[in-house]
Amino acid sequence: MNEALELEVGQKVLEVGTGCGWHAATVAEIVAPSDVAREKWGHVFTVEIVAELADAARKNIKDAGFDDSVTLVYGDAQWVTLKKHRMLAFLPRLQLRRSLSH
Repeated sequence: MNEALELEVGQKVLEVGTGCGWHAATVAEIVAPSDVAREKWGHVFTVEIVAELADAARKNIKDAGFDDSVTLVYGDAQWVTLKKHRMLAFLPRLQLRRSLSH
């Protein structure tokens, strides 16, 4: 899946639906690899609406060593503001549902 995204070092990525955190970590390895200067790193922002999954993912991301390149937000991705990184995500549910049904 990461190949299809055509990710590059330094990109900021928004993932909706963190799950266990594995995909966010693999994306972080591409956009913020440890062998590149930190100032050139990108960042992964990931949002999870299920509290238990968010807790597990946060632990998995930290244990895997990606907590400095992944920001996990617990909440509804319909309207999430990530002020610290000046990133705004607005995902209208109605439009998303329409696009999935076609």
